[in-house]
Amino acid sequence: SVAVMEAMGIGVPVVTTNVDGLPDLVTDHKTGLIISPGDIDALANKILYLVEHPEFALEITKNAMNDIRQHHRSELGAMLL
Repeated sequence: SVAVMEAMGIGVPVVTTNVDGLPDLVTDHKTGLIISPGDIDALANKILYLVEHPEFALEITKNAMNDIRQHHRSELGAMLL
């Protein structure tokens, strides 16, 4: 998803579902957090975890930014054209 790649690239912590190609883009607990589709409780818990653990949020954000720059920059550029 372009939105997920853009968020990762600008340093926004990502909580996404494990559908389509998103698990290929986001590595759970390394470059973002992954939940099952429709699991509203998990979504709320993951967001709350990021708020309560800013050091973890910063770590996955840095990892995600590096991953996008190293592996997905050209892909993101092509999607935006």
